[in-house]
Amino acid sequence: MVFDSFIDSLGNFGAWLGFVSQEVSKPGGVMTSTPDGKDRSSRESESTPPPGFFTDANNFVIQHAVMAENIAGGINMFSSGNTVLQHLAPYTNPDAAVDSSARWPPPSCHPGTRVTIGNALMAWLSDPERQWSFVWLYGSAGYGKSAVVQTFAEQCAGIKRLGAAFFFSRPNNRNDPKTVIPSIAYQLATHCSDYKTIITSQLADDPQLLSKAIPVQFKKLIIEPFSYLQYHRYESVRHPFLILLDGLDECQGEAAQCEFIKLINEVVRVKKDLPILWLICSRPEAHLQHTFIRITDCDRKELVIDEECRNDVDRYLRDGFFEVQVKYNIGPSWPSQEKFDAISNGGAGHFVFAATALGFIGDDDYANPPERLDQLIAFLEHAESIGTTNPLAKLDYLYARILSDIPENIFPITWRILAHFTHARFVGYGDGDFLSESAQALCNFVNINQSTFYGALRKLYSLIDVPSPEKAGNTPIRFYHASFQDFLIDASRSEKFAIDKKQALVDVTKSLFFWHGIDAERFHTTDTKVWIHREHDHEPLPGLKWTSGVDVQHLSNQISTFSGHSWLGCYSADFSQDLLPYLLQVDSRYLRLDFCWTDYVNAYYEKGFPPGFCRAEPSSEFDIRLLNYLNMMTNQELTKPASLPLIWDRVNKSKFREYLLIGYGEKSVIVWSTTLPGDDLYRIDRLNCDKEPSPDQISEYRGWLQEKGWYDDADGEESGSDGDSEYETPMNTDGENDDEIGD
Repeated sequence: MVFDSFIDSLGNFGAWLGFVSQEVSKPGGVMTSTPDGKDRSSRESESTPPPGFFTDANNFVIQHAVMAENIAGGINMFSSGNTVLQHLAPYTNPDAAVDSSARWPPPSCHPGTRVTIGNALMAWLSDPERQWSFVWLYGSAGYGKSAVVQTFAEQCAGIKRLGAAFFFSRPNNRNDPKTVIPSIAYQLATHCSDYKTIITSQLADDPQLLSKAIPVQFKKLIIEPFSYLQYHRYESVRHPFLILLDGLDECQGEAAQCEFIKLINEVVRVKKDLPILWLICSRPEAHLQHTFIRITDCDRKELVIDEECRNDVDRYLRDGFFEVQVKYNIGPSWPSQEKFDAISNGGAGHFVFAATALGFIGDDDYANPPERLDQLIAFLEHAESIGTTNPLAKLDYLYARILSDIPENIFPITWRILAHFTHARFVGYGDGDFLSESAQALCNFVNINQSTFYGALRKLYSLIDVPSPEKAGNTPIRFYHASFQDFLIDASRSEKFAIDKKQALVDVTKSLFFWHGIDAERFHTTDTKVWIHREHDHEPLPGLKWTSGVDVQHLSNQISTFSGHSWLGCYSADFSQDLLPYLLQVDSRYLRLDFCWTDYVNAYYEKGFPPGFCRAEPSSEFDIRLLNYLNMMTNQELTKPASLPLIWDRVNKSKFREYLLIGYGEKSVIVWSTTLPGDDLYRIDRLNCDKEPSPDQISEYRGWLQEKGWYDDADGEESGSDGDSEYETPMNTDGENDDEIGD
C-alpha cells in the first residue's frame, strides 16, 4: 500500500490527527482544558471532534454496560460484561508476551553481560532528542538476541515504558501474523487506560475490525489512537511507549515480515513525533536485509562476536560451572583451565552454545558433571566414541529448523554449494583453496548464476556470512560458527541435511570433469606436454556464469588448474558408481598426469572401476593403432606391457620402459614410462588415438634417449641392435617391421 493513500484514507482524521498542520479552536475563542491540564485556544475548526454525549454531566450511574466515547463523539456500548480486552483476546497470542507463562523462564542476559548493548538501548529509550524512533537489532543464530531483548523489555516494563512485545517462535506456534496487531493492542490497553478507551470505541463502531487486513488494523488500532492521544497531549503518552517485535524472521511468510517493516517505517517517516518507539529484532535473513537497506528512517544495531561478547560468555560459563560445583559438591579446582578453555573455544562467543554445553554437563538425569564434561570435550575433538547421547541436541535442533525453511526444490542447490565449500579442499594439492577464498569463484565452479547462488543461501544468513555481490569477488562465504559445519558433516546429527563426505566429493568431482572437459577440449587439444604442468595462457573459459567485478582471466586459470585433478577426485570419492557415467565419457586424451597418477591407476585397477578403463593388453583396433604409434616413437624397440598394479618409480636402478592403455574407443591413449639408472632419468609420455606422432615428437624423444644414454650398453652396443636385448623390436600388426621415422 502506498502510504500517502494510507494517510489520505483517514479522511477528516487527517486534519485533526496532526497529519496536516492547523490550529484547533472552538468558536468564540473560549479557552478549554486539555488532558495534560494546559489551556489552549478553544477556537476549533469544524473538523474538531465534537464533545461527548455526557459533556459536563455529573452525579449519575449507568449499570451493566460498558460505554465509551468514540472518536466521532457518538456512544457505543458492548453487550453487558463484554469488555474490550475480552473482545480482543480471541484474536491474540498471549504466549508471545514478555511475561507469558508459556515462555517461562524466558531467555535473559546473565548478570553483568551484554552491558554495552543494554546501555545503548536504554539511552535510546530515554533520549528526548533521539534521532530514530525505529531500531533494527540483528545478529546471527546463537548470538543471544532474544536474551538481550527480553532483558530490555523487562527494564522498560519496570519503568512503565513497555507498550507491547511479541516474541515470535515457529516451533511454538507464535508465528501467525494475524495475531500480531491484536496482541499489541491488547497489551497496550492494559498499560494505557486512555488508549483502552479509544480502541473500545473503535471496536464498538466496527466489531469486524479484528478480521480485517493487517494494514487496516494497524491504522485503526495503532496509528489513529496514538495520533489522537499525542495531538491532545495526554499525560499518558508524554513519554513514548516501546513496541517490540522479537524474532520477526520466524513470522509466517516473508511477505508478512516485510509488510510489518514497511508499515512501521512509513509511520515513523510521516509521523516522526508519534509517541511510539519501535524495536525489531531478527536474524539478518536475505529478504530482511533487502527490505531494511531500502529504508532510511531506521537505526541498525548489530550484535557481533567481539572481545566483550567472548568475555561475557566466559563469565556466563564460569558462573554456570560454579553453580554445578555447589550443586554436586565438586571441588573448586574443577574444571581445569584446559577443560574450561576447551568449552570456551568450542563456543567461540556464542551464548547458545554455552547454554547448551552447561545444560548437557549439569544434566540431573546423569548427575555426573565431570564425566559429562569429558564427553563433551571428546565430542568437540571428534573422538571416535562418546556414547549415544548428543550433547548438542538443542543446538542441532536450531540448525535443523533453520535448514528446514529452505524449499525442497531449492535445497539440492544449497547442498551442492555447501558440499563444494566444505569438501573441495580434500581434492588436489591446494588448487581448490580458491573456492574458500571467493564466493564468486565458488558460484562459478558450481556452475550456477548469481541469482541462483544467493537464492540457495538466502535462508541461511543467520548461520552463514554471505558477502554482497560487490564484495563476492574477493570475499568468501563464512560459517559464523564451526559447530554448524560439524553438524552438517555428521549424519547422525544432521540426518536428512547431512553432507556425506563421499557424496560431496562425488559432486566436486563431477564439477572437475565438467570444467576439465571444457578447458581441455577447447584449449589443450594440441598440447604435447602431459607431465605435471599445464599452462593456461588462453582466453577465459566459456560458460562462466558470474564474471562482473572480478578478474575473469585469473578466475578462469584457477578453475582450469583445479579441474586437472579429475583423476584424484575419483580416487578421493572412493570410486563411487555415481561417477561411472562421467568416466565412461571422459576424454583420456586430455587428462593431466602428475606424480601421483600411478597411485590412482592402481586404485582404479584394484577396484575394477570402471571396467577395462586401464589395461595392459590391447582389446580393440584403437589399441592396436596406439601400439603402432608407440613403435614409431621407439624405432620398433620392444616396450613391455605394464604389470598391474603399476610400479613406475622415479628412482630406478635399471633401464625400464612399459606402456599402459587408458580410456575407451577413439578417446583411448597409450601412456609409457621410460627410466634409466641415475637422477632425473625418468619421463612419462602419451599418445592419442586420433593423432600419430609427429616427426618433431619422435625426434625429441629419441634425442632424449640418446642424450641420457639409453643406447649405451656395458659392451658398447646399442640395445636392440642384435635382437638379444630386452628391448627387441616388436612386429607390427601386419607382420612387417615399421620403417624408421624421423631420423
